[in-house]
Amino acid sequence: MSFGSKVQSIQQLKKSLEKSAPSSSDDVWIKYIPKDSPLSVRFLTEPDEWVRYDEAWDQHARGGKGGSYPVPMGTVIPDDQRVSTRYLASAVDLDSDRVIPVCIPKSLMQQVVLRYEKYGTIVDRDYELSRHGQGLDTTYMMDPEPPVARNLAKYSPLDLEVVLASAYASFMGVEDVTEVAD
Repeated sequence: MSFGSKVQSIQQLKKSLEKSAPSSSDDVWIKYIPKDSPLSVRFLTEPDEWVRYDEAWDQHARGGKGGSYPVPMGTVIPDDQRVSTRYLASAVDLDSDRVIPVCIPKSLMQQVVLRYEKYGTIVDRDYELSRHGQGLDTTYMMDPEPPVARNLAKYSPLDLEVVLASAYASFMGVEDVTEVAD
């Protein structure tokens, strides 16, 4: 079962950002940009190596509190669940010095592309990712730091498909991720 696909090129990435009509590991959780508290990261790979996937919001999950989950490709989602395009990237969380899978919303991905085109890379500097507001009034920001050398040899990018399969299995209550990944 596949959840998403590599972006492949900046051209394809730009095309996926155009407005359209509505229509790991066991201990690695998808990291969302926290509200009103910045997340400082160093990306380990360029955007064309990230995974584009769909994420659904189920308002009835978690005892009525709601929850989101990655949608396997080809899955039909109930009409009462919202589906959004997301991007998943491997990055070092600079506060915890740990590799995390960070979820990048489509609106923030537009800023990623602009930074990539301006600098020719996004792996040469740290970024502060932030989120303000809520619901349809949410704004995401990506603030670059000046380029600085970091020894990234001790970090390995995550297998993002495994991360998505694990997140889906956890949400669906499936214990064996291999059942989901097939």
